[in-house]
Amino acid sequence: MEFSSDADTLTPLSGSLDVVSRAIDSASPAGGGTSVSDGLALALSVITGELSRPDVPRTILLLTDGIQTVDGNDQTAIAQAAVVKAAGVSIVAVGFAGARVSTMTATTMGLPVDTHVATAKMTCQ
Repeated sequence: MEFSSDADTLTPLSGSLDVVSRAIDSASPAGGGTSVSDGLALALSVITGELSRPDVPRTILLLTDGIQTVDGNDQTAIAQAAVVKAAGVSIVAVGFAGARVSTMTATTMGLPVDTHVATAKMTCQ
């Protein structure tokens, strides 16, 4: 998945490193608004969809600046994260740039920051 103002599926679930690498390489540059909730909702639909394997633990890796600016606010993202958690899917969140640690922690359902949330400052040259 990739998300900005909207979320898109880059590839269905795949065990192929080549397929996933090509999908990542084809991702659009970040820009515009951020709808974390759209990204989480789409990821949930894929990870629980027809290609999913119910006997395999399911985890969403969320890479974001952590600030929902489209389709609601941070509370909207946190509410969607609760839907994901209720479906039995874990979230590992990595925030960068202007990530709000409080939102990232709430998105991972309040688990300790050092085990499920990472933040990084980026420097562009």
